[in-house]
Amino acid sequence: MINNLLERPEKIEMHKLTYEGVRKFETVINDLRKEIKYKKDNRIKNSVDTVVLELIEKLPNILQEDSNKIKNSPTIDLTIKHPTRFELSKYLYSTLDKFVTEKKLAQDPYFWTWLALVYFEDLTNGLLKVNKPNQFITEISPFKFSKKVKKLYQHSIREGFLMYKKYRDESKIYFSQEGLGSMGDVWEQVRSRGDIRRHVGMHKYIIKKYSDPKGSGFARTNTATEGFIDSIRRLGTSYLRISVNYAAPLCDVYDYANLLGPGFELED
Repeated sequence: MINNLLERPEKIEMHKLTYEGVRKFETVINDLRKEIKYKKDNRIKNSVDTVVLELIEKLPNILQEDSNKIKNSPTIDLTIKHPTRFELSKYLYSTLDKFVTEKKLAQDPYFWTWLALVYFEDLTNGLLKVNKPNQFITEISPFKFSKKVKKLYQHSIREGFLMYKKYRDESKIYFSQEGLGSMGDVWEQVRSRGDIRRHVGMHKYIIKKYSDPKGSGFARTNTATEGFIDSIRRLGTSYLRISVNYAAPLCDVYDYANLLGPGFELED
């Protein structure tokens, strides 16, 4: 078995959770979050204790009564270690892209939620950091957690898969280096804005402006730090401003550098 706490096979074929399985998953996520918050509020060291172990026993089954196997599906290898969500996304894309296309699974919440459950222990730093339900349960009908606009981009598996599908290795700039449990600020700041994430020209600008000079492929230090004049946190509002007077989606890298304002210039 690969995981320390959740029993998983070494290899597994693709499944979908049932509706009841998704709701069961949601309940456990919320209960784990309450337990973590209780420990934090009472200054108790967050650890995997008896309460957590009892809660994870209630997680839906990835193979049997809570899941339905998809016919003629590929197999993923759960013994492979993925340091960050980028490596995981790259692996899932290389293994599942053709299958996802053929089975028309891109908009299937039961499939992506099942995948998040399979990697749940890794995506929660060993169950010590459990994010909101929409990062595991895909916000596609009938599931909705956000009060206004659905935050589909926050899903820990589906969004990374789609980013890698569109930009291949260049998508690395949007991922956090801090392990599978972290989405990271660059992902949040860029992928939350449809007006930015849809345009290849803006992607090319982000690559040129924010790439790590050491060549890691990730974003450079302080890319999303508040207070910096060139912080990517300011990019959305600056882009919105220029889109009023210019056909922003048609701009190239150097157009953006000239139009976005102070801090967004490019070095020669």
